[in-house]
This record gives sequence, C-alpha cells and structure tokens, in this order.
Amino acid sequence: MILQNEMEDDHSKWQKSIEDFSQRNALLKYRLSEIVDSHEDKNFLQVAEYFQNELLLTDEILKRLRSELNEYTEMKKPDHFLMEKIAKKRRAFSNGILNFEKKFLSLSNEFNKKMLESHKH
Repeated sequence: MILQNEMEDDHSKWQKSIEDFSQRNALLKYRLSEIVDSHEDKNFLQVAEYFQNELLLTDEILKRLRSELNEYTEMKKPDHFLMEKIAKKRRAFSNGILNFEKKFLSLSNEFNKKMLESHKH
C-alpha cells in the first residue's frame, strides 16, 4: 500500500523533474532563437521550424504531466479501492515521466547535433 509520505515524496521528486525539464526546454527554445537570428538559409530554417514545433509540443506534454501530477496528489482518502487506484496511477505516472525523459533526451541530443551542424555552415 502506498503511504501518504510516499505520495508526498513522489510529488516532490516528480515536480522537480518536471520543472527541470521545463527549464531545459526553455533553454533549448532560447538557443534556437539565437541560432535562427543569424541564419537565412532555407534548409536551416526548415530544420529550425521542426525543432520549434517539437519544443512547443514538449511544453504541452509538460503541462499535461503537471496536471496529471496534481490529480495524483489530490487522491488522499485512504480506503482500499482508492489505494489501488492511487497505486495504478502512480505506476502510470512514473512510466509517463520515464518515457518523457527518454523522448526529451533524444530530442535534446538531436537538437544539439543538427543545430550545431547547421550552425557551422
């Protein structure tokens, strides 16, 4: 069974993770705008547009994760049915965060590789 303090620990850990990714995404958007300001090449701008769309989508995913985290932490009644529901939501949210981390790291690596490559030309 999941205890209240475990839920609070989850919330704190996941909140920090979401905020960290939000800051990292904001940094990528800032770097993108700096790089775009110095380029006029059509191919480069298409790549930049792709990343702009991906970074905006990432903002939407982070917003959804925040909402799901709030739903998870609002489940506080300790009856057995609710505890099973909380455990299921906890597993789903944990998997969601891990999947998001993998996708974000992949996007970040792709961004760094392609933008740095394009920036050299």
